[in-house]
This record gives sequence, structure tokens and C-alpha cells, in this order.
Amino acid sequence: MTNVVTHLHDIRFNPAESAFETSAVVDDNGTSYTYPIRLVAPIDASTNAVARAMIKRAERLHEMGTSDLRSSAPIEDTPLSELHGEGFFHRLLGSFEHIFHKNAA
Repeated sequence: MTNVVTHLHDIRFNPAESAFETSAVVDDNGTSYTYPIRLVAPIDASTNAVARAMIKRAERLHEMGTSDLRSSAPIEDTPLSELHGEGFFHRLLGSFEHIFHKNAA
């Protein structure tokens, strides 16, 4: 891999799975690949160790190129607001709030 930079989105802890979860963006020569990353670890695990392990896992998935769960887009075509904006569930809940407030009026 040349010219590869990996970024992690917000890391969350899923207590039901006892795992940390995030999406990792691997920027590789002008194309951005996004991978869902899950790491089973105790909630009190070192933040730095969790982040390093997640980055390593994302880069390994990218090197293998066999992940069915990845999306890709040219970096210049992916607005920064989409990469760091509100998550899908926040947008979905906002849509429901809009519907319910409209019907209540």
C-alpha cells in the first residue's frame, strides 16, 4: 500500500456485544474506502490500544481486498459533512420527528 491514510470515525462501545465499533476510512491514492470495524475488548481497555487495533484491522481488510462490507468513493466526491456529520440513525430519528410534529399540528 502506498499513499494510504486511515481515519476512524467516532468509536462506540456496544455493551450487548462487549465490543468497540466504528467505521474506518482508508484513503488510498485518491479513493476512499469505508469499512465497518468491530473489536471485542473490555470497556476499560486502553483507548490508544483500541484505536491502534482498529486501524490495523481496517488496513488488513483493505490489503486483502476481499471484504464484502466496504464502500468506496473518490475522495473529492465525498463531502466532508457526510464523513463527519450526523449518523444515519440521527437523520432517521429527525425524519420521524418531522413526521410526528407535522401530524400533531
